[in-house]
Amino acid sequence: MTAVTVIRIEPRPACPVCGGPGATHYRRLNDAVWGVPGTWNLAQCADRQCRMLWLDPMPLEEDIGLAYQRYQTHTVASAGPPSGLRQLFRRAKRAYLGKRFRYPAEDFTLAERVLGVLIGISPQHRARVESSAFHLPGGTRGRLLDVGCGAGDGIVRMRALGWEAEGVDFDARAVEAARGLGLTVACGSLIAQRYAAGSFSAVVMTHVIEHVYGLKADLGECFRVLEPGGRLVIETPNASSWLHGRFEANWRGLEPPRHIQVFTRAALGRLARDCGFEVEDLSTTAKAASFFFGASNALARARQQGTASEDRFGLLTQLLGDAIAACEAGLLMANADLGEELVLVARKPVTA
Repeated sequence: MTAVTVIRIEPRPACPVCGGPGATHYRRLNDAVWGVPGTWNLAQCADRQCRMLWLDPMPLEEDIGLAYQRYQTHTVASAGPPSGLRQLFRRAKRAYLGKRFRYPAEDFTLAERVLGVLIGISPQHRARVESSAFHLPGGTRGRLLDVGCGAGDGIVRMRALGWEAEGVDFDARAVEAARGLGLTVACGSLIAQRYAAGSFSAVVMTHVIEHVYGLKADLGECFRVLEPGGRLVIETPNASSWLHGRFEANWRGLEPPRHIQVFTRAALGRLARDCGFEVEDLSTTAKAASFFFGASNALARARQQGTASEDRFGLLTQLLGDAIAACEAGLLMANADLGEELVLVARKPVTA
C-alpha cells in the first residue's frame, strides 16, 4: 500500500456546531508555524449568534497525523529541585488556590499568604494560577481525567491538590514520558478507552477541542463518563479575541491545519448545552496574551520570509507582549469577549 505523503481533504460546508452555512473568511493560509505543506481556507458561520471558524475543505481525519510530525507541545519539562524563590511562589500559589477554590488550609508563612493576596490582585497571575488548577473547586475532589494530557504536567499538579488524576493522549511518546513519572495515562482516543459511566468527578480539555473531529461524540463521551454533578472544563483559543482582530490571518490561534475549528464564546456554550451540560461559567482570559502576541508577530514575519516560525521570538517581543497582555486584561472589563482564550466550566446535571 502506498504511503500518504500529502494531506487529503474533503469539503466541510456546514458549521461543526450549529450546522449552518458558512462563507470563506481566510483563503490559502499556509502553515507558517511548523511548515506543513499545503494551503488552507477557513470558513465562518453565517449565524451571527455563532460565528464559528473552521477549515473548509478539511483534512481527512486519517491523514491529519501528518500535520503533527514536527509538533512540539508534549515535551517533558526538566524539573530540578526548586530554588528558594520558586518554592516561595509555588507555596503562594497554593495559598491563593486555597482561598479561591476552597482547598484545604495549610500552614503558610506570612510571606506566602501576602504573595498569595498579590496573585489575586494581578489579573494575569490570577488567571494563570486558576488555570493551573483547571478552575476546579477543592471541595469536590475525586477522580479527574485530563484529555490530551501530554506528558502529564496537569496530572502532577492536580494530584498535588488531592485529586485522583489520570489522563489520555494520542501521542505515544508523551504517554511513555508520563508513565515514566508513574502516572496513569492511556494512549489513544477518549472514546476508545471505554471508561465506565459516571466514573469521573471532573474531565478537563486544555487546548484540545480545537483539534477534535467528532465534537458532539467526544463531548457526549465526557458527559457519559462524568458522575452526576461532575464538571467539564475546556480551554481553547477564542476567535473573537482582541489580538485576532489586530493580526487577522497571522493570529497564532488559527494554526491551520492542526486547528480544524476555532470557537467563539457563543459557539462553545451552544455545543456544551447541546451535549446536555449546564454551563456554570463561560468567559475569556488574557492569561496567554503575551504568548499570542509574540507568536503572532513571529508568524507574520515567517510568512513574509517563507519560513516556519516555530514560535520563536526574542526577549524584547516577550516584554512587549507582557504589556499587551496587561492592556487586554483591562479591555476585558469593558468587553468580556476579547480574551485570547475561552474558558468553559460546565456541569452534568445532578438528575442526569
